[in-house]
Amino acid sequence: MHSLDCDFFRIYEIQRTNIRKKIKKSLKIQQEKIVKINCCVLTEGNKDRKKIEQIKLNFKNIPPIKLFNWGEAYLVLDGHHRITALHELGINKIKALVSVY
Repeated sequence: MHSLDCDFFRIYEIQRTNIRKKIKKSLKIQQEKIVKINCCVLTEGNKDRKKIEQIKLNFKNIPPIKLFNWGEAYLVLDGHHRITALHELGINKIKALVSVY
């Protein structure tokens, strides 16, 4: 049963990655905005703690994250570590390039 669970999560991760790739290819309009971090939906885990800690040290100079407008929320296309770092610092807004169809 444990191997079935692992297979399910591996398949889910592949499908989620494919969805992100499709969205990135079909985006047309980008708009720079300041968005609330709690409105961002992370699409992958943050595995690199060292990277998060580096961002926390230099958080004032980070580039905008890339988001896809998804109703009232935003799907994160690029910037998972930046969001995590700012969240851990207690910062609740971030500069983003928001894309729509």
